Amino acid sequence: MNDTKFKTLLADAREIVEKAVAEGRVMTDDERNRSENMVKEAKQGLDDIALQNKIKQLEAEAIRGEEPDKKSHVSADLGSQFVQSKEFKTWLKSVAPDGRIPDSAKGLNSPSFQVKMPLESKAVITGLSDTSAGAFIQNEDSGEYGRLGYKEPGIRDLISVRQTESDAVDFVVQTAKITQAAAVAEATSGAAPTVVTTAAGDPLAYTSTVTPNAGGGYKPEGTMTFARMTALVETIAVWLPVTKRAMADAAQLRGIINQELRDALNEEIEDMILEGSGTPQFAGIAGTTGILTQAFATDLLTTSRKAITNLKTNGNEKPTAFVLSPSDWEGLELALFSAAPYLPYQKSLWRVPVVEYFGLTAKTGYLANWKKAVLWDREQASISISDSHADFFVRNLLAVLGEVRAAFGVIKPKAFVKITTAGT
Repeated sequence: MNDTKFKTLLADAREIVEKAVAEGRVMTDDERNRSENMVKEAKQGLDDIALQNKIKQLEAEAIRGEEPDKKSHVSADLGSQFVQSKEFKTWLKSVAPDGRIPDSAKGLNSPSFQVKMPLESKAVITGLSDTSAGAFIQNEDSGEYGRLGYKEPGIRDLISVRQTESDAVDFVVQTAKITQAAAVAEATSGAAPTVVTTAAGDPLAYTSTVTPNAGGGYKPEGTMTFARMTALVETIAVWLPVTKRAMADAAQLRGIINQELRDALNEEIEDMILEGSGTPQFAGIAGTTGILTQAFATDLLTTSRKAITNLKTNGNEKPTAFVLSPSDWEGLELALFSAAPYLPYQKSLWRVPVVEYFGLTAKTGYLANWKKAVLWDREQASISISDSHADFFVRNLLAVLGEVRAAFGVIKPKAFVKITTAGT
């Protein structure tokens, strides 16, 4: 069975259940039989693990907007790129020829190490760091700890990512489209329009009024308007204190960079994409003028379906994903499972993929063609090291600074619907 038929069978089965739950009723025997048979047909030849793996693969491709044979490339992790880079090795060798930075070393200032951190991709983060890198080089330490953790990334996989070489990006938003098209009757008269000119004021101002001739067969004139917008490149940064002893241990330094710096930068970028308030933050989607809104109606299933119609009718866009809070998605899953426990697990709603974003609180969600939002990558992540901070040089401490520069803009506000997911 090809992927298209597999997805269609599951989507059809799920839509039958969603419709019944949204209408607040129990499925009819016919509806239940049809949906169960569709699931059985889709599952032919697949065990439960193989079924869920296939669903996850197809959902990931749908969110990224990829064909099954066009997989995105995920580069090596940030920490590995850093400690394995030629620049870092050259610098470390110059300050620590024997592999250890002497405690007596002072005035350490590294160049910036450029590392590739594609803003649209996610990396697997391992748990090898504690609140201080020095914890890992204590005798008999297991190296394990319980991280507080960061929000799981997901928004950047939905939006468009471009490159820029400037500190500001201009783009044009269409504010009004042509709506004047109309059927035109055949001309019945060749007479010219009537022109009346009047004069008033001191000095005289002349005004001409043109009145089309009746039966002239005139075609309507269309109008459309645009607005020029500017997205500023912003700097997102964070730093960590590290002992010189830890700096000489590349494996531990890799853990610090992978877990803390990268996660913190990514979390802030995604939060700003949704709810940034403007310089020095991004102007996020929530605060963008002109986005569509969908009021709560009966329940979340009904509201989400109305949001799809809203986006198609008023935005002329096909949705690429819902973004919902964990609590809202929990409520939907429980309702669907209660109605049809035989349905396989899918993160989709009305045939549209769902992204569960931990940065959202309950009662608010989004539906959009997310490709109409753009993140412009100005400078990929850079790492700098220095002991010239406060009294670090007398305490054998170094500051490891990570930063990235990027801009964000919504190029079509009506491609986004902000959804109220619960009643008052």
